Formats: sequence, structure tokens, C-alpha cells
Amino acid sequence: MDSKADFSRVRTSWTKFDIVQVMDVIDSLETLIKYVKKEAIIDEPILRSFLGVKNLSDPIPGYWLEIQKFPKEKPLFALFAVIFTHGEIVRKFAEIYCTGDMKGVFKIEPGKEFTNIRSALIESGAAQTYLRRSNEVPFDFSPIFQNLEVGKLFRSLLVERLSRITNVASLTNTEFLRVCYENNFDKALSLSPRQFEAWLDGKKLIEYN
Repeated sequence: MDSKADFSRVRTSWTKFDIVQVMDVIDSLETLIKYVKKEAIIDEPILRSFLGVKNLSDPIPGYWLEIQKFPKEKPLFALFAVIFTHGEIVRKFAEIYCTGDMKGVFKIEPGKEFTNIRSALIESGAAQTYLRRSNEVPFDFSPIFQNLEVGKLFRSLLVERLSRITNVASLTNTEFLRVCYENNFDKALSLSPRQFEAWLDGKKLIEYN
């Protein structure tokens, strides 16, 4: 893989509980604006990485405004957004946790990073709340993939994430997908390559197993 497009270089702290709490920032547009204006406090580097801005004075990316229209999918969208703040977390979901059927099983390891992953899965609704202290946490991403509009929004988020490591604007669609696959983004969502492409394009996944 071209080292210039190596997503493992993207790193945001996962040792602070703020990485879980940041998912609540998009609870509503009003809440989001409060955090951006620093009227509500959270670790700023984590917030900037999650939102996809270099400075809190930058315009709020459009996908955060659009996702407000989809309250059912918003928590899982926030989970995906926070997973994709750290290349190593993406790798773990792709290679260890996900089982390829829109689901997976997270297994705890020693360290705050891992208890935060477990908490993020539960807070997003991907995993059941009774598993909060469990060493093995089955999770299910499938509900978000039923909404085709959300897939197109997540594509926009991925464009921002990839802009941290490569010139995304210069990539053709084929090249964009190639970079995604080389970094196992499809596997990190527990999708097949065809399902991944279909969802980002706003097409029904059932036709692309």
C-alpha cells in the first residue's frame, strides 16, 4: 500500500473517556453548537478529530447537520465516526472484531482504550447495555445499513478522514475505493467490498452480498 494513504498514521487518543462522550456532541444541533462554541466542555483535540475540523471556528461539516434528520441512525453514525479517528482501532475492528455479516464480537483487553471501545459500542446501541462489564461484547451494525441516505453521508465523512493522509480531491471514485479497501474500511464495518461500495453510493445492500 502507498505509504501516503496509510490510515494507520491517523491517531486520536482513545485513553480518555471523552472519546466515548464525544458521540453525545451530536445529540442535537443545539448541543453541537454549544460544544463548538466551548459553552460545553470536552477534550478539544478529540472533538476536532471527531467532527473533522482543524479549528472549532471552521464551518461544521455538512454531514453533521444532515445526520440530524436521521435520529435512529445517528448513534451508530457517531460510533463509526469515532472509530475512524484512529487507524489502529479501524484495524482491530477489521481484523479482530468484525465477522463480515454486519456484526461482530469485541473482546476486552487490559487498558483504558479497550474499556472505552466497549463503552462506545454500548452507548451507540450497537451492543446491549447488560454487557457493560462483559469481557465479550457481541455487536450489531446492521440497522444503519438499511438507510441509504446515511451511507452517502458516511462517504463524505470518509473523504474528510482520508484527507488527513492523502489528497482526496485528486482521487477518482475508483482510486477512492481502492484506498478504502487497502485500509480495510469495508471489513471494519463488517461489510463485503460490494456492500461497502453500495452503501456509500446509496444503493440497497441486499443486492450486493
